[in-house]
Amino acid sequence: LPILREPRVRTGRRTMVYMGVSLSLTVAGLLVAYQLYAVEHQDGKTLNAVLFERMTAGWDHGTASVFDPGWIGNPTLELGNVGILPVSLYAGMRICSFTFETLSSPVDVPYAAKKGNKYAHQSSPLASRYADEQVGKKDNPR
Repeated sequence: LPILREPRVRTGRRTMVYMGVSLSLTVAGLLVAYQLYAVEHQDGKTLNAVLFERMTAGWDHGTASVFDPGWIGNPTLELGNVGILPVSLYAGMRICSFTFETLSSPVDVPYAAKKGNKYAHQSSPLASRYADEQVGKKDNPR
């Protein structure tokens, strides 16, 4: 192919060498990661997809996943790393996103008005109250 002919300019040759070294290091890094995470072929997935799943399997995003309509407070994102490698987080790093959707009709009972709501009007991070809810279910089976 004429596009892949040898570059005639010295800087072009140097660039080709840098690109080759960069690609070689990337491939070597992937091969090491495949070995560290014991990546094997899975039907319907690339090896990189399997690697990503294994690398992020230990990441824990906490228990909260929904802002109920009518919830009022300061959102808290729980994070934990139970994986084998450390995760570095830096100030200003984007690590999550919140998605809000418009309701098709007004909610009958807003979260803040629900009897027994656990997190309405919180002004600081709170420990999970999920266990309290489970104890209540054991005491009050339906």
